[in-house]
Amino acid sequence: LLGMGRGEEAVGVAKRAQELDPVSPSVQTSLAWSLFLMRRNEESAAECKRALELYPDFIPAHQLLGIVYGEMNDGAAALTEFSEAEALERDNPVTLMLMMYELARSGKKAEARQALQGALARPGSLVVPDYYIAAAWTEIGDKAKAMESLKRAEQHHSNWLIYLPFDPRFDGLRSDPAFRAAFQKAGAPKCCA
Repeated sequence: LLGMGRGEEAVGVAKRAQELDPVSPSVQTSLAWSLFLMRRNEESAAECKRALELYPDFIPAHQLLGIVYGEMNDGAAALTEFSEAEALERDNPVTLMLMMYELARSGKKAEARQALQGALARPGSLVVPDYYIAAAWTEIGDKAKAMESLKRAEQHHSNWLIYLPFDPRFDGLRSDPAFRAAFQKAGAPKCCA
C-alpha cells in the first residue's frame, strides 16, 4: 500500500495485523514504521516502546525509535536508542549509518561526512542498503552523493524505494529538480509534492 501511495491504508492494515498478532515485535515495529512515514511521530514512538516492552533486545525497534526521536528533535534520545542497538549487535551497519545520519542532523555535518566517507572507503565496506546511505548524504547536505546512492538503489531494484515518497529524511531533496525528475512519480503522496 505504501508503494501505491496509500499510506493511511497501510497504517490501517498494520493496525489490523497488530490486532491479529499483538505480541509480534515485527508487526509492532511495522506499524511504528508506517506511522513514522505518515509523520505521526508520537504514535510511532509509542508503538516502538510497546515492542521494546515485550522484546527489549529487538534491534529494529531501537533503530526506528532512534529515527523517530531524531525527527522529534531529541538527538540525545535518538543516540541513546542507537547506542542500545549497537550494544546488542556490534558493528551493525544500519545502526552505524543511522548514527551518522543523526550526527549530521544534530549539526555535526563535517564529522558525519568524515565518518561516512571513512566507513564507505574501508575494504569490504558496509553492507547497508543504499537507501540508508542516501538518507545520511541528504542530511549531510551532499545532494549529489545522495542522488548517486538513490540511483544505485534503483539499479539494484531496492524495495526500500517504495518509502521514498513518504520518508521525511528525504525532505531536503524534494525541491531539487534532479530528484523530482528521477523519483517524483505521478500521483505521489501530498507530503512529497
